[in-house]
Amino acid sequence: MSLNQGVILPWNKNNQFYIELTKEVARHCSINPNHKWEELTEEKKRKVIFGDNKMINIFNNYTGWSYSREFDGEVGFLENKLCAVRYVAKEELNKYLSKFRCEVCGGTRLKKEALAVKINNKTYEITKLSIEKLLKWFIDL
Repeated sequence: MSLNQGVILPWNKNNQFYIELTKEVARHCSINPNHKWEELTEEKKRKVIFGDNKMINIFNNYTGWSYSREFDGEVGFLENKLCAVRYVAKEELNKYLSKFRCEVCGGTRLKKEALAVKINNKTYEITKLSIEKLLKWFIDL
């Protein structure tokens, strides 16, 4: 399998950005993009996977955009993508976060069934007691 055939799975063959990225990486690493991966030298494989921190320029003939960055290989590319996904996911999850105290659990994050279990009319709040006060509370039971 070659670069053009999708030997690097995260580089989606159906996405124009990845098609251009594959072309530029092949050019940058002096690799024929149709050459079988197994037949490449270890040095060239390493360069594709880990990069060389030299600038690459990705140009898309279809849209006309150009993108320049240091080439940090597939590993660096995935790390950057992961950070971006985490940021987007964090932004999405923040929509569901609230700074208001829940009326059901009073901010304890416990289900009402868990809050219904009581010992001497106390629930989870005994976990906030110091060891000395907890010992006294148990003795006074």
